Amino acid sequence: MKTTNQVIGEKLKAARLKAGLTQTEVATRLGLSSPMFVHLLESGKSKVPFKTLGQLSIILGFKAEPILNLILGHYAQEKRLEFEAGKKSPRG
Repeated sequence: MKTTNQVIGEKLKAARLKAGLTQTEVATRLGLSSPMFVHLLESGKSKVPFKTLGQLSIILGFKAEPILNLILGHYAQEKRLEFEAGKKSPRG
């Protein structure tokens, strides 16, 4: 099963390719000197900061809402599991 970061990375890469941009060009537009950060995002090895996601939506021309919903859904599930785990092991 793919992680949320991997799914987001795939969507970002697809949007970049559709826009006809290289990782270097995207990095430059983000104000970065190296494309490594873009590579890490696309490979799912790094989380996308929300501010950067907003910038990428403009640079790559995609609607951020589906990706935001994916991130928020994953976060909600993660917190729900933490909550349930807390109910099973109360501290006295």
